[in-house]
Amino acid sequence: MSNVRPHVKVALKLLLWYLLASLLATALSLVLQPPHAHVPSLVILAFFPAHPVIWARDAIQGDVSPSNALCLFLVVAPVGAAAWQYRRRKVEVAN
Repeated sequence: MSNVRPHVKVALKLLLWYLLASLLATALSLVLQPPHAHVPSLVILAFFPAHPVIWARDAIQGDVSPSNALCLFLVVAPVGAAAWQYRRRKVEVAN
């Protein structure tokens, strides 16, 4: 049972990194590509965790714009760096 807690702690930290990065990237996306007049920005910000998934889908389909690619990179880079750091720390502890 003692091995479960560090994994949960890392998962929660990665989730926090994802939420913070996706919030900042969504805010940047609102600046780079303002929404239509009939969609309030608050509605877009309310669904900020879903935006990286939408950007990734667009990138896979080949429909991604440069601003969406930048915003997707701003989510993937910190979360990937945090995951790599936690993984590296785990390997160092094991040795």
